[in-house]
Amino acid sequence: MSLVDAPPQTVTVAPGSAEKVVIPNSTGAVVVSYDGHEDQRFTWQQPGDCALPKVVVANTCDTVTVTVQNPEGVKPATAKITYGDELKTVTVKPDSSEKATFTAGDAKYATVAFPGLDIKSVKATLKSLDCGGSAGGGGLPVTGAAAGGIAAGAAGLLIAGGALFFVARRRRVTFTA
Repeated sequence: MSLVDAPPQTVTVAPGSAEKVVIPNSTGAVVVSYDGHEDQRFTWQQPGDCALPKVVVANTCDTVTVTVQNPEGVKPATAKITYGDELKTVTVKPDSSEKATFTAGDAKYATVAFPGLDIKSVKATLKSLDCGGSAGGGGLPVTGAAAGGIAAGAAGLLIAGGALFFVARRRRVTFTA
C-alpha cells in the first residue's frame, strides 16, 4: 500500500490475518497492491458521520461571547461569527475551542458560518436579559437617602400600631361613622 504524494508505506499481511493501517484525513489517493492482482486505488473522503463543531452562546448586559468547540479527530474548522454589524473569524484546532466576544447591542441572535464544511449556518438566539433599559445595570438595591426615608416610615407605622394596640387594651374604644 502507498499514499500518493507521501512517502510510500509498506505493510505486509500474512494470509488469513489483518493489519490496522492509519491513513491521515485528506490524504488523497491510496494504492493497495498485492501479488497476482491489479492495483486498487481509493480516494479518501470525509465520512458522513464525522462530529461537527458545536456553538455555545453566552450573553450578559455588556457582552456577547460565542464559543466554537471542535471535537477530537477532525480537521481544523474556520468559523465566521456575525453579531449585529460585526464579523469575527476564528480557526479552531481539533479537540479545542475558540471564543469571539462582542459588545452587547440590540441584535437578538448571532450567526456562525463554517466555510469549507458542508453545513448550514447556525443562528444562535441570545437569552433575554433585563438590563434596566439603555443605561444597563438593572435592578440594584435601594441604598442611601431613600433607604433612610423608607426605614423612618416603617418605624412610624410600627409606633402608631403599638399605640393603638395599647389604647385598645386600656379602654374600650368604639368607632362610629
